Amino acid sequence: MPLTIQAAVLDFFLATMMRNFATTSLRWRLRGIACFSFILATAGLMMAQDQPVKTIPSTDVFPSATPVRAEHSPEAREPEHGGSADSSLRLGIGDLLEVGVYNVSELSTKTRVGNNGDIYLPLIDYVHVAGLTTEEAQAIIEKRLSDGGFLNNPHVTLFIDEYASQGASVLGEVGHPGV
Repeated sequence: MPLTIQAAVLDFFLATMMRNFATTSLRWRLRGIACFSFILATAGLMMAQDQPVKTIPSTDVFPSATPVRAEHSPEAREPEHGGSADSSLRLGIGDLLEVGVYNVSELSTKTRVGNNGDIYLPLIDYVHVAGLTTEEAQAIIEKRLSDGGFLNNPHVTLFIDEYASQGASVLGEVGHPGV
């Protein structure tokens, strides 16, 4: 509705209301004031609709196209070359392990391999894992859960969070030796 038509409607309404103001009852006066308020509010909304919408230029939230993997996702735990890095390494004293039992979150835990090579797990007590690969340790834990009658066909995942037992050698020039 163009602004001139709105102004004409408001002028007519005000003139009619003021002309009959002295002769009308209180109920009609209140109705007139309510209608007038409604028309003013509607006119303000209509004028707001006529204004152009300001657009904000789009920016890339993630400018890098490099995919990011979650820290504990299976993809993040496997190296890019294919096989699992955990499969060739042996568990040792001081390694921090994350043990997960599928669909039984109460049995999922983080545990460190003790000085005797054992880890403690709920229900099955101590399990000797030093010198085993992650797959061998998973199989032993699954067997102990199944043989003990705790779970039928358990599925256990074992990840090494910290390799405390694995040493590393650096060859070549080093900026700060001994660190």
